[in-house]
Amino acid sequence: MILVVSIVLFHNISCSAQIDAIELPKGSSNLDFELDTPHYSFYVTKNEELYFEDLKLSQWNQVSSKIVMTEMGPTGKRVQHIIIYADKSISHRFVQRLRSEIAKVWSGFIHYKAGGSKDDFGVSIFIAGSENDANRLDDAGDYYFSSKFIYSTTNEEGTFDDMPSTPPLFPIPAIWQNNFSRDLYRLSEKHIEQTLGSINYQSISVLSNSRFVVDKVNYSFGNSEVLERLVKSSDLFLVKFDVDLNYNDYYKALDSIQVLRVFAPESIHGVLKKPYAIEVTYELENALMGIGFDFFNP
Repeated sequence: MILVVSIVLFHNISCSAQIDAIELPKGSSNLDFELDTPHYSFYVTKNEELYFEDLKLSQWNQVSSKIVMTEMGPTGKRVQHIIIYADKSISHRFVQRLRSEIAKVWSGFIHYKAGGSKDDFGVSIFIAGSENDANRLDDAGDYYFSSKFIYSTTNEEGTFDDMPSTPPLFPIPAIWQNNFSRDLYRLSEKHIEQTLGSINYQSISVLSNSRFVVDKVNYSFGNSEVLERLVKSSDLFLVKFDVDLNYNDYYKALDSIQVLRVFAPESIHGVLKKPYAIEVTYELENALMGIGFDFFNP
């Protein structure tokens, strides 16, 4: 379905995005917030043209600068949500880079939109941006300070939309999960070993043909029985995506995992769904291998 999208700005004024057509991926998971909640929107066309609201961007550094300028403007205020409308045909690395640029100056919930412009299909994640991390790796090069990547969740009492207007550093009460995310990006060898020794975790490599690899065995994402078994038995997923993956397959993998995640209130996850999931970029994977952690080629 070809979709011409329109947006509602965070100050509740409607405007049209300067986009001819974006074909969103299809999905089964529901977003963790209402579309009329104040938010920013980014759009990526099939030609990898990038828009912030209705403004076309030509350089990556404009992503962070436009967020800062909008928040500092006369009518600006900090919002907790960003929606990314990306054409399914683009490279998933483009969306990774966009998320990383956002995280330079902003923390909160990012929502990858799927389906149509008015339905609630999508996958919601939380990022703790590097502006909150005084110990970030300033010489990380291609990290782009993407910082922690985790899935947001909905608890049984309500949603994280009930949080204060200024988002906290981490979604409460995910203590060990967020500490582990921080330890990964800080390359804290001792703390990584301690956490992995106390939980059940699984490394998953996502391929470009709607398949994934676990323990050197190749499966289809259509095999929900295998994926469901992994979800039930794991506290943590470390997920690596093939470098040539397009955004549609990238989103399909996120959606397949998200829709199967479960509540385990009596476990270490509390009100959050399990398993906790972290995307391991190629840059992070190489850095971890440098301190002895080879999660995907044991």
